[in-house]
Amino acid sequence: MFNINYLSVTKAMEKRFNTLAPSTIKNYMSQLKKFNELNIKNTEAIKKHIVKKYKLSNCKQAIIALIKYLKLDEVKNKNILCKYQKILDNFQIELQTNPQQTPDEKEIPFDKLLLVLKKMRDNVNKNNLFDEKLNKISKKKQTILTDYIALLLFTLQSPQKPNKYCNMFVVKFENYNENNNKNNFLIIKNERPEYFIFNDNKTSKKHKSLKIKIEHNELKNILKKYINVININNNYKNLCLFVTWKNEPLKSNAMGKKIQRVFIKSKLESEISIIIIKHLGNIKISDEKKIEHYNIRKKLAFEIGKI
Repeated sequence: MFNINYLSVTKAMEKRFNTLAPSTIKNYMSQLKKFNELNIKNTEAIKKHIVKKYKLSNCKQAIIALIKYLKLDEVKNKNILCKYQKILDNFQIELQTNPQQTPDEKEIPFDKLLLVLKKMRDNVNKNNLFDEKLNKISKKKQTILTDYIALLLFTLQSPQKPNKYCNMFVVKFENYNENNNKNNFLIIKNERPEYFIFNDNKTSKKHKSLKIKIEHNELKNILKKYINVININNNYKNLCLFVTWKNEPLKSNAMGKKIQRVFIKSKLESEISIIIIKHLGNIKISDEKKIEHYNIRKKLAFEIGKI
């Protein structure tokens, strides 16, 4: 039966596959839990089990993780690796032949999203949440403020995975250490937020850090106000963009739940998952319908800028 020490396997993967980003290995560990207490030597039984329980795209990711695990000892697992590789190949062929619905094909209620943002803006202003330091604000009001900021980050610029904002520190440009590739950063230049540095991405060990300039002036202005609130001692020391009520960095799953909660509380008609939210800004302009959606998004961004 499959029962592993996840800490030991994580360390083994970090050593064996040293070009993989920590987030990728973390995802592999999460996928491997799908096989707990199962006999992974019985490849057909494993295939039937995961296909019955998960979407095909999720099955593919689980098998990829299992193959990586088995490659920790390729000689010993040579035969079973070949069987799982065939299963993976079949999954890939099936996904290409019968592609599942992608996030871009699902409708996003843009008009309702705009109303949600305006409602949240009004709530923040009503409670004067930009006028006090974070330690002077109640837990409920902190949630109101951080929910608003989180949703703005998913609408006024190209959305990123929620967990990328968890391990993020706010630093001044002159104090930014380029050699620190373990954390993500929001860079402050001339007293204004200028750009994000994302080190925690899948290609961070193969390529340079991902740098995203903050183009929207309204987002810059709101972030500036927010940073003034969270920068309690006005010294930017260990200043995290999002923290818990106990002043600890927000964990990745908590950020994902925060984004989902914002949409659930807004009573949007359609159910929106984290994956769909992540693709809000990633429309491929290839036909008239998608061009129309793109224009709607541009108008939305413009209207939000008036908030």
